[in-house]
Amino acid sequence: MPEFDSIIIKIGKTIMAKLHTHVEATPRGSKPAEGGELSLHDIEGNPALSLFVRHQGGALASTGAYIGLSAGLGPKPKLVERIVLAAATSSVSCLSPFAKPVATLSGQGDLTLGGGEFLREVLVGSTPGGKPGVGGLDTPLKTLSLQSGVNGEIHCKNDHGVETVLIRGGSGDITLGAGPPPLEQHPGMPIGMPKGVDGGLYCKNKTGVETVRIDGATGGITLGNQGVSGEIWCKNDKNDITVQLLGQTGDLILGGNAANGYLACKNDKNEITVELKGQGGDLILGGNATNGYLACKNDKNEITVELLGQAGDVRLAGADCAEYVRVQDAAGVDPGTVLIATEDRGFVVSDTAYDRRVVGVVSGAGNFRPGIRLNLAEASTGVPLALTGRVVCKVDATYGAIRVGDLLVTSPTPGHAMRADDRARTFGAIIGKALAGQAGGKGAIVVLVALA
Repeated sequence: MPEFDSIIIKIGKTIMAKLHTHVEATPRGSKPAEGGELSLHDIEGNPALSLFVRHQGGALASTGAYIGLSAGLGPKPKLVERIVLAAATSSVSCLSPFAKPVATLSGQGDLTLGGGEFLREVLVGSTPGGKPGVGGLDTPLKTLSLQSGVNGEIHCKNDHGVETVLIRGGSGDITLGAGPPPLEQHPGMPIGMPKGVDGGLYCKNKTGVETVRIDGATGGITLGNQGVSGEIWCKNDKNDITVQLLGQTGDLILGGNAANGYLACKNDKNEITVELKGQGGDLILGGNATNGYLACKNDKNEITVELLGQAGDVRLAGADCAEYVRVQDAAGVDPGTVLIATEDRGFVVSDTAYDRRVVGVVSGAGNFRPGIRLNLAEASTGVPLALTGRVVCKVDATYGAIRVGDLLVTSPTPGHAMRADDRARTFGAIIGKALAGQAGGKGAIVVLVALA
């Protein structure tokens, strides 16, 4: 039978408050169940609010101890679902075995988990007394010992019981997402349930736009969105920015603020095979038994430029070497047109047969493009004039059918070449050699530009 010690407060015959303890009998060999309760009653004597403690073995912090709060009118009160802290200095705390707080909920809205570390005085031995009047008694020898506290943790689970969020105070880690637990932990559930969860971290600005996303499914980090440009900065110990990654322009800037930018790439043997040095403006590809290689592609994903370290070659997809020049009425000058020089150092469309002022053909007609472009300062207003190499050139075979290998000169037809028949007039007027034929009329054929 339970044993009780009680203090009861009454008004008349009505019980208004009760404080009592009890010890309940348990099976032989087990520890007794002890507890205490403070209850406040309504005007009819029914418990309205109770604070109770239950524990095993007589020690408040021993296994099985718990503290509860119940409230409600009538003989069967319900457990309280919330505790209200009325003042900012109020708090609810859970204590460690050494009476140190390891979980605290404050009235300021803070939740603190973990802690409880403290210094404890520990007896480690004794020394002989031997002093007069002491009778030879030993003197205790004491020292301070650091008692470990508790690492706070927060666990969040989904409705399938999968822990999807874990915050560890011991290591400072935040883990988002989780794989499915072993199926034996969920007997009776369908195969494949519960499922794993991809972790994610999202940050929004004050307008509700998601500007930062860390995606556990893809391992990606996305910065910026909808009117916000993502940026990454790295600073040195002087708070100067030395690395910038700008999403608006797609720029990666290394160095600056008295720091030389440097970028290195290594192979699977941990050897540097690519170096970009900001101090000297150097780009070094290859080395350490690796042949350097650099390729550039166009908007169709086709390689148009190659730099090969093994052979020392530069490979260009274009077929000629062109220089940008200013031309009168440039808007009406299209690729394949034959040009001549003028006395005022300008360029115009040819319109005279065997003109020794001929300088070349406008590059870019057909499938041929310049491999090397010179004088890019004039690119916005000028045209690329092919100085050597293969181009598609306008021709007029009215003056004679053109065959492969024929020398070509200017013709009376503006911007067109023709076959050279008058050897006396050919010297100094040759545009190049025909690489395709034109039986009659006007057309455009491939020509090897070789002024002579």
